[in-house]
Amino acid sequence: CDLLCCGRGHNTRTEKRKEKCHCIFHWCCYVSCQECIRIYDVHTCK
Repeated sequence: CDLLCCGRGHNTRTEKRKEKCHCIFHWCCYVSCQECIRIYDVHTCK
């Protein structure tokens, strides 16, 4: 990040996102999924 931000520094924050997971195809015509929460670190330049 320091190189990409040209030495200005960066901020890091944690973000929770809901995503579909554990998807199952049901014969004949639809998919059912659970909803999982994934945690990401998001980096932004100052």
